[in-house]
Amino acid sequence: MPSIIFEVVSKSTQEKDEHLKFEIYEREGVKYYVLVYPEENLAKVFELINGRYVKLIDATDETLKFHLKNCSIDFDFSKIWQ
Repeated sequence: MPSIIFEVVSKSTQEKDEHLKFEIYEREGVKYYVLVYPEENLAKVFELINGRYVKLIDATDETLKFHLKNCSIDFDFSKIWQ
């Protein structure tokens, strides 16, 4: 199982990404789930805490540190909109 999933959301996949996949990844223990809305230059970042997803941030141009098992990743969200 991956530790982090970035999902690019479109109008046709929004319902599935925000609900069905959200619930599946939460249940399966994916540590981070990031919903990316390219038309809005927005990413909603969720972290699995005590078995439930908690929203960390609505990111636009922030840098966020993802803490994985053997490493940490600094991800600059401003770079994905260019």
